Amino acid sequence: MRGINISITDDLAFVYTPYHPAFIKLIKKIGSSKWDGVNQCWVLPAVEVDQVRNYMMEVYGETDLTDHSTDVDVIITFKSEKTALCQPVYAFGRAIVRATGRDSGARTCEGVTFLDGYIKSGGSRANWQTIVTAGTRLLVRGVPRNKVAEWDGDIEILEHEVNREELKGEREKLVARISEIDKILAELDKESH
Repeated sequence: MRGINISITDDLAFVYTPYHPAFIKLIKKIGSSKWDGVNQCWVLPAVEVDQVRNYMMEVYGETDLTDHSTDVDVIITFKSEKTALCQPVYAFGRAIVRATGRDSGARTCEGVTFLDGYIKSGGSRANWQTIVTAGTRLLVRGVPRNKVAEWDGDIEILEHEVNREELKGEREKLVARISEIDKILAELDKESH
């Protein structure tokens, strides 16, 4: 999933992720975490980064260090109707179908293509729903392999070739993380002398 990033400045970590209610619930367990509405990120002590990455893996199936060369595209079929109250329908750690109100209708989210079936909005004005009917088929791109087993309906994995540019981007992130680790280790060495 693109849009996941952690940057570290001094002793603070700035965590950027797509919205997911389960991730918010988890990151709030870190008592010193704070939402920065201006920069649209979570801010917390850098020493908590490993725990944040555990939470990212749990919810999104990936972190800012994930190698996306193993991601797959999948065609999913809903075996029963799925509704979500005042929020999108989620699968594989991300929003896949979204309504914005009772009469808004529903749309697929980024990286998702509607194949057949029916997606809609419903409910009341105050308690609207996003609805995906049984038998609906969607193509979901870029699913982390470790999230595929979570699907509760029919699924077809579409293998794709490795994207060279994505691999280069992933390598740059890893090199940046190694630099962060080297900096932290150097500071620890200074403190111990």
